[in-house]
Amino acid sequence: MSNDNFSVDSVSQNYIFDLAPFPMWIYDLETLHFLAVNQEAIRHYGFSEREFLNMTIKDIRPIEDVPKVEKAVKDVRVRKDRFKQSLYKHQTKDKRIIYVQIKGNLINFNNKRAEIITAIDLTDRYNQAKRVEKQRLYLEANGELNEILLKSDFWSNSLEECFKIVSKCLIVDRVFFYENNIDKKTTSHRFSWESKNATSKFNSAEKQNIPWAKFPLFTLPLYQGKPFEANISNLPNSPTKNRLKTQNVKSILVLPVEINNNFSGFIGIEDCTRERNWEENDFQLLKTLNSNLAHLIMKEQAQEKLISSEARFKSLVQNGADLIAIINPLGDFTYVAPTTIKVLGTPPEKFIGKNAFDFIHYQDAKALQEYLKKILTTKFISSKPYRFEDAQGNWRWIQTDFTNHLSDPAIKGIVANTRDVTERVEKQISKKLLISISKIINKPGSLTFCLSQALNQLVKLYKICICEVWLISEDDTRIDLIANSSKGDKFKGFIHSSKIINHFEKGIGLPGQVWKNQHTIIWDKLSQDNRFKRSKAADSFNLKTAIGVPIIFNEKILGCLVCLCQAEMIELLEQVKLLKEVGLQIGVLIKQKNTIEQYQNFLNISPDPHCIIGFDGLLKKYNKAFRKLLGYNTTELLNVPIFRFIHSEDRDLAETTFKDSIKGENTDAIQARFITKSGKVKWLVWNRSVYPESKIIMAVAKDITEEKEAQKQLKITYERLKTAHKIAKIGYWVRDFDSEISEWSEETYKIYGYTPDNFEPTMQNVTKTFHPEDRYLIESNPLSMLEPGKIESFEHRIITAQNEIKWVHQEIRLLVDNKNNPLRVEGTIQDITEKKEIEIQIKISNERFQLATQASNEMIWDIDHTTNTINRSKSYEKTFKYTTKDLFSKDNSWNQNIHPQDADIVWNSLHQILNNKKENYWYSEYRIYTEDGSLAFLVDRCYIVRNENGDPIRSVGAALDVTTSRKQIKKIKKQNKKLREIAWVQSHIVRAPLSSIMGLIDLIKQTDKNEKSFEEIIDMILTAAEELDKVIHDIVDRTEKLQSENN
Repeated sequence: MSNDNFSVDSVSQNYIFDLAPFPMWIYDLETLHFLAVNQEAIRHYGFSEREFLNMTIKDIRPIEDVPKVEKAVKDVRVRKDRFKQSLYKHQTKDKRIIYVQIKGNLINFNNKRAEIITAIDLTDRYNQAKRVEKQRLYLEANGELNEILLKSDFWSNSLEECFKIVSKCLIVDRVFFYENNIDKKTTSHRFSWESKNATSKFNSAEKQNIPWAKFPLFTLPLYQGKPFEANISNLPNSPTKNRLKTQNVKSILVLPVEINNNFSGFIGIEDCTRERNWEENDFQLLKTLNSNLAHLIMKEQAQEKLISSEARFKSLVQNGADLIAIINPLGDFTYVAPTTIKVLGTPPEKFIGKNAFDFIHYQDAKALQEYLKKILTTKFISSKPYRFEDAQGNWRWIQTDFTNHLSDPAIKGIVANTRDVTERVEKQISKKLLISISKIINKPGSLTFCLSQALNQLVKLYKICICEVWLISEDDTRIDLIANSSKGDKFKGFIHSSKIINHFEKGIGLPGQVWKNQHTIIWDKLSQDNRFKRSKAADSFNLKTAIGVPIIFNEKILGCLVCLCQAEMIELLEQVKLLKEVGLQIGVLIKQKNTIEQYQNFLNISPDPHCIIGFDGLLKKYNKAFRKLLGYNTTELLNVPIFRFIHSEDRDLAETTFKDSIKGENTDAIQARFITKSGKVKWLVWNRSVYPESKIIMAVAKDITEEKEAQKQLKITYERLKTAHKIAKIGYWVRDFDSEISEWSEETYKIYGYTPDNFEPTMQNVTKTFHPEDRYLIESNPLSMLEPGKIESFEHRIITAQNEIKWVHQEIRLLVDNKNNPLRVEGTIQDITEKKEIEIQIKISNERFQLATQASNEMIWDIDHTTNTINRSKSYEKTFKYTTKDLFSKDNSWNQNIHPQDADIVWNSLHQILNNKKENYWYSEYRIYTEDGSLAFLVDRCYIVRNENGDPIRSVGAALDVTTSRKQIKKIKKQNKKLREIAWVQSHIVRAPLSSIMGLIDLIKQTDKNEKSFEEIIDMILTAAEELDKVIHDIVDRTEKLQSENN
């Protein structure tokens, strides 16, 4: 719909507009009024067409977005590109808010500057994205709550941080916890968090020892283990409602805290700004906090009881560390301390009756079995760090001290005192990995090769299957795949099958998303995620999760590290943490390697010689261009005095300039001749930078040998140019802008018919030489006709000294200084009189040809075989359907009309003639369909012009409509047939009665000898005459019928 002219009729007939499956409209860029809408817009927005056409585009936007609309339209009015798309918020007739992607294209609609809009409703996708984001926030909050509470020794110290997380995630104004005294059936405030919207009307004392019976509407469901949720306006009048209204509460959600099936307290949230229906995620987050809090309180209570527990526990505590357990010689757990919840998140009862090796990483199991054997014969042994599975399925690094208490009747087992050393081990692994990666990247070789080798180390990490490095292009238009690696041959098929995907734009794919958001992004369920462009390949190799980690240098993103795994997202927390550190560390390595590589590449690909010279005058380093220019090898150049290669006549000046440069006295460019290994002289101009701290001079040269040679040839060329000007009848002239007198070349005088002796080229004199009708060209202000530095061409007439009129062609240029002030005007002048006369004759000839074409009743056509195009006259434009300019092809507009039985014959016969280098004439007759579908007959022929090789370069022909003559011939043939029938009648039927009459006349002559009487003979003659008259009438009838058919 990007036509410049767009009418209502074309809109109503255009399926793209009227029958489009999405809303479309056109609006006036000046008034913002709707000019046209399609049916889908009417259906989608709920307005009738009449309502739409009485509205502006601001009427379908929420009131708060109207300023955005006005700004957007303002931008559109000055926008140069025709196409634009954006995401906006719209409002339907029923006030429903929808989110649409707008695609706009500037058009001219009914002579109004307008924009045509396509609106794609993305509300569902937008809401889904909001739901996913909300779910992600809930999951993050859940994880943070678990981490804080499970690692906390004292639950009361963690509540403030937990309550902040809950309030931020659920957007509430108050989070609180009350603890119950079960015996007294009272409750007391323990802790709360409040926003600035929350107002508390009660002091601390009023929140203590509140009887349950005081607020039965509130406490009764909690006592029964049920949640209490309400919008305050819906509550019946009661003490509960009054207290909540006093605190400006609009909505409330409270869950009971139950410990050992006892109503031990409650935890709740309040919204003081709006009434709301609490969602399932709100319940679940609060339940998570509630459950963990209840567990911590219960654990704290249990720990208090454990202080005074039995002797076996006392002995265990004396020999324990963070994690305390007792195992038998086979490794079965017989006792596990509750500290497992704190460190591993696993209740102790989950271990009882199970074997320790069920939780130990298989790669570490063999070493632990050796420790278990040794402890049977010794009192104490300490293990090296090994991996142990926690409640989330993650591997934690732990270190265990085994103490043999098999002989202790209070224990009867092996006491395992275990410490969580995950952080320490991961730091060691990370440090070791980073050192390894750093060494690999810093090795000689290309960045791509070194990164591939480094990724080979990363894929050795547990659960990492494929690693990729993507780097942002130099022009910031895309992010490119630079290197990849896979764990073994198993996943090479994935790399091969998705190799065509090697770059993304910003915001597209996981690399594009990491680039856009500049933080770590994790995608799971890859086979179902349309954002992941290689989802099919991921499904084939059971890859479930992708981790995208930004690669950062100096707070700027260089690219990203992408790792693909078969594990679920929740199983990869350790890997994500390590990869984040890798992404931060390798940024500086990649930047350094890339910079060095670019610098080396620049030196090597630079066409100019570069070298580094020490203060001692020796060559320290050089590029390929320097070595190639002089023709020496490395041993002949490196650590050799630079002056050895300089021409003897230039050496003293070069040495003096070199010494001055070291002193900082002279850094101007110098020219010197260098002698190559083959003995050739090369002129070089040198620029240099001095680095005193490094005692080096970095020099770059430019080979100006050709320029020097060019200067030598300049004088010769100038003389030749003068000669050429004479031959080509081209003169040169120049005039200072503020001067009245021009300087003319010899040829210029000759063109005008003057000599320097009899003509001074002042402005006044030159003006007189211009033809009166062309004199305005010289009398006009040159600044109005000439653009500085640009050559302008003029053709005009002059009057020579001999009073002859000549046509001349002038090329004129205005020269200005660096401040754009005019300095001089210069130009060339050429006598084109002969050329003009030829052009006039050609013009007359063309005009005659055009008139002949128009007067002819034939269609003239012309094929240009160099461009494979054909031009046809308009002679038959009303009769046949064709275009005057067309491709010379079998299916062009003319050939499509030829009768199918004749089309191939005509095309093949023409090409047969064209391919025969000895033939120059083609002729054919064929049938062709007219505009109204009737059949016509044409005679077509052409003359073929060929080049020196016999190839056709041009074919000029004419097609004549002979339909009328062909029909006339057919009619003549039909008439001839009927005439032959008449002739036959004349020669046969007429002859019979005529013969009878002649016989009877002869009979009369012999009356005396005849038996018939005279009367009988007369009757017989009369009968024969009547038959003859009948035949004659028949002939007349046939002739008249034939004449009527001709008419």
